[in-house]
Amino acid sequence: MTGSLNFSAGCPARWATPLTGRPSLLERVEVAAAELRIDLMGHQRQIAATATELDGSGNLVYQQVTVTIPRQQGKSTLMLCVMVALAWRRPRTQIIYAAQTRLDARRTMFDEWWPMIAASRLGRVCKPRRAAGGEALLFANGSRIGLVWVEEGRPRSHGRYRGHRRMLGPAG
Repeated sequence: MTGSLNFSAGCPARWATPLTGRPSLLERVEVAAAELRIDLMGHQRQIAATATELDGSGNLVYQQVTVTIPRQQGKSTLMLCVMVALAWRRPRTQIIYAAQTRLDARRTMFDEWWPMIAASRLGRVCKPRRAAGGEALLFANGSRIGLVWVEEGRPRSHGRYRGHRRMLGPAG
């Protein structure tokens, strides 16, 4: 994708990392969104294009992306599309979704995301694991989307401390 894409006709983002012209996974994110019957808004496409820029080796340029937009503007929905695109891209990809509490993370995964996945063709290649502490969406290619939550000022997963690895997730 190039930096000349028009994401928000007449309403460009006031503050955003400029596109560099590097390739990105935007098309894969849009395919994932279409499978989930999600119509991405301009700002979501702009965020996805920037967040999924690839270097010359095909690796993500940004290891962490911070998205600051008002409530109810599609952060979690966009994250689902990006995570599904990443899970499809490479077998056995481990993706972590971070939330403030375990309950918040579970609600997002099982009350918002899983119904959309189950109602799509993805429901045939993705299954939920609801075990307490081991919550995840498991893909047939071995990829998974797991949960991390913050308690006592540090990230938690499966009840014990986990270090951060290449995490792509929302802020706020």
